[in-house]
Amino acid sequence: ELQRTPIVFLTALVTKSEAEAGLRIQGHPFVAKPINIPDLIKAIEENLPAQAVAQVGNRPILNNGE
Repeated sequence: ELQRTPIVFLTALVTKSEAEAGLRIQGHPFVAKPINIPDLIKAIEENLPAQAVAQVGNRPILNNGE
């Protein structure tokens, strides 16, 4: 059985309309540079399998190196 691996593209070369088109076509979110941490976290959380989110529980997914 193949598993789906979520992908979040980080790029400096994308307009908002290009990102939306890419999401519709490929199903993968784009986060454009400069990276906005809340946007990155949202993209990760929205693309994690529900099981992975349940395993994390109330712990932060990202801690910014703290």
